[in-house]
Amino acid sequence: MSTYKDFSSLPPDKETHFVVFEQTSVQALKKARIIALVVSLLFFVSVMVVVYSQPEPENLMANDDLGLLKKAPEEGAATPAATPPATPPADDNAEAAAADDDGAGAEAAADEGDAEEAGDDDPSDGDE
Repeated sequence: MSTYKDFSSLPPDKETHFVVFEQTSVQALKKARIIALVVSLLFFVSVMVVVYSQPEPENLMANDDLGLLKKAPEEGAATPAATPPATPPADDNAEAAAADDDGAGAEAAADEGDAEEAGDDDPSDGDE
């Protein structure tokens, strides 16, 4: 009873009535911890039994010659040269403008061609 005194703000004579409840809660906490420990250990053991009771998988490449997987470099073979970057597709707007009925599109397409020949400094054309 001495370990459970002064746990509330009630007078000591009324507080003694709550000691029984405090003892019960402490004992229940101890039982809960023991039960949790036992259950967790049983779960761990059951998982280990399942994992280690499975047969070892068959190694399908145990009898294969792994030396065949490595390709020896040929002495006369040259390494492939780096390929140049792909050129952008041709401008389809110039062709569509040339097919226009009023002919104004053809003049605009011709102006674009003149600008490209003149050597404008636009890096997006692909010309260098």
